[in-house]
Amino acid sequence: MLQYIMQTIAFQTFFLLVFDVFLRKETFFNWNRLYLIFTAVISTLLPFVKVESFKNVIPEKYIIRLPEVFIGENVPQNTPQITYETINLKGQPLFSWELLFYVGMFLAALLFVFKIGKIGWLLYKNPKNKMDRFLIVKLINSSAAFSFFNYIFLGERLSETEKESILKHEIVHVKQKHTLDLLFFEVLRIVFWFNPLVYMYQNKIMVLHEFIADASAVKHQNKAEYYQNLLSQVFETKNISFINPFFKQSLIKKRIVMLQKSKSNQVSLLKYALLIPMVLGMLVYTSTDAQEKVNGHDDQEITDEALIKKLTLEYNELKAADTDFLAIHDAFFIKSNNYISSKEEYYRMQVYFKELTKEKEFKKLSSSSFSNMNRTYDEYVTWKKTDEVKEMWENNTNDGVLKLVVNDIKNLTADEEKRKNDKIDLIKRDYFFNALIVSDGFRSYKIDFSKNEQKETLSGLNNNEITPLIQKIKAVKNQIQIQGNTNELEDIGLNLLLKIAKQNEFDSKLVEQVETFIAQEPKTDLTKKISDVFEQIQVQGTISEDENTALKELLILTSDDGFNDPFFADVISNVEVPFGVIDQVPVFPGCESLTSNIEQKECMSKEITMFVNKNFNTNIGKENGLVGKQRINVIFKINQQGNIVDVRSRAPHPALEAEAIRVIKMLPKMLPGKQRGQAVTVPYSLPIVFMVPETTKSKK
Repeated sequence: MLQYIMQTIAFQTFFLLVFDVFLRKETFFNWNRLYLIFTAVISTLLPFVKVESFKNVIPEKYIIRLPEVFIGENVPQNTPQITYETINLKGQPLFSWELLFYVGMFLAALLFVFKIGKIGWLLYKNPKNKMDRFLIVKLINSSAAFSFFNYIFLGERLSETEKESILKHEIVHVKQKHTLDLLFFEVLRIVFWFNPLVYMYQNKIMVLHEFIADASAVKHQNKAEYYQNLLSQVFETKNISFINPFFKQSLIKKRIVMLQKSKSNQVSLLKYALLIPMVLGMLVYTSTDAQEKVNGHDDQEITDEALIKKLTLEYNELKAADTDFLAIHDAFFIKSNNYISSKEEYYRMQVYFKELTKEKEFKKLSSSSFSNMNRTYDEYVTWKKTDEVKEMWENNTNDGVLKLVVNDIKNLTADEEKRKNDKIDLIKRDYFFNALIVSDGFRSYKIDFSKNEQKETLSGLNNNEITPLIQKIKAVKNQIQIQGNTNELEDIGLNLLLKIAKQNEFDSKLVEQVETFIAQEPKTDLTKKISDVFEQIQVQGTISEDENTALKELLILTSDDGFNDPFFADVISNVEVPFGVIDQVPVFPGCESLTSNIEQKECMSKEITMFVNKNFNTNIGKENGLVGKQRINVIFKINQQGNIVDVRSRAPHPALEAEAIRVIKMLPKMLPGKQRGQAVTVPYSLPIVFMVPETTKSKK
């Protein structure tokens, strides 16, 4: 809400600035009227407009998701729907900015009703007579003059000459429906009662109305007499913001000056073309706005309550879409190398546990895993800064990763440097340890020894691995995974990328071919992303070793002879091919006679289901006091040799995770998946539903 208000005010400020600098002094009154109304409307709508072509959305990596495996007793035929409700973690305060906003709207609306009442009272108590389609209202003991819709109010103290002149002026207001303009801004004043720019808009449109009416009325009257009528009045008028008063002291001088002004040159109409680049620029801003960043830094602009509400809604939407457990876990249980999580990361985990413990099979989490998640974010940060908690974090080495908390990651003290070196020595001596994370809270870096070489990955500092070029290369790879195939133009772009990766010296013809490809229209989503890669390479001028590896890992999948080309020999072992583009899926023993990917995938699902049911230890429920439906999600890979590797599991109890990993690791060796005739690694996801009947619950 706050961001919307700030954007609206910023746009209106810019539009009014352009009006005052370029358009206000022009005599194109009707054009100016249209400009003010249009920009007032568009400034309130632009923050909602998100043009997809202005974004660079990188899709998530795809893996093969196998059907759910049901094991245990009382296996359900149909999984029931569960209704989720948003939880209120805190009592609502008596005062909030949202409450103030609605109170202001109510008071502004009340004032508007009061003004309407004043007009109604004048209509009720004063005599009226009809003239054509206008209703003339005679104001007793008054010299005021104004109009409202088809009503023209004239004071009885005005002379007949003055009435004749004023009537011509007010008829213009009525015919051009100026009251509608003022009422439109009156509505804006109710909704945006706190925004001074709305009042400025209404004032400027009122001035324009007078200029328009004066320009029309003076055509039928001597200018000197018209000026005299304006200057000779007592300046009595009604203080109502949505009427067109003839006599208003603050406008008299402006009206006379404008009447004396020469007509603007028609060439000046080109100034209104400024609207086109202005609106386009604002569209780009709103479409690539900071609110769409994925780095988590803009979460500080939102209140804790609003952020929790937003994340709870996101969780429930994922559940309603029947998203698998592991995908939800990965979306909310964010593992960061930083010692202190960002606000959004922290509340994601809090919402995740809160919602999870509503389900029967996860209620046991409420007393253990969730015990430290009831704090506000400020309380959490204070808690994390205590020496006791820092020590707990450093001592948690179950994953083989040592940890070190420092005060300033860029300027380690002598003692911190010594502790860091001591931990590195320990990693080199002890095979169990494989990495070191150093963090000062919100920033961190990781020194990885898992491949017998030191490799640093920065988080919160300069990230040397994920460069802009690598991000764009990954976007191309993911787009190919989504499409599953490429057209002729897209193949040309991919072949040009391959030539760039292989070239050893400057080739002017290749540069021309690339420029021709970038300029090619119309573009598909994939050709746009390929063009982004070309442009990034042009900006950088060089390609780093990591970027070259990422480019090879993409092109090995798209080139005709990628897996047989010696150029790609150094990246073949790194390549994982998703189901969307793989030529031949891995084959489970016994499924070799089937020919199509679909048949072999179905056969694999059937065999894995039978295998898990046969080998899963169903007594584990009784042994650990579990009851009801237990959801387990496993991710694993079938590598180039057909072996099961990199098995990971998520479940409500560690024993279930360990058992799932044990069973999946027992799967037989398979025929590996192939891409263009070469064996490749293929990732899989397997959801398991373990039904534990009530009778198996251990008694204590």
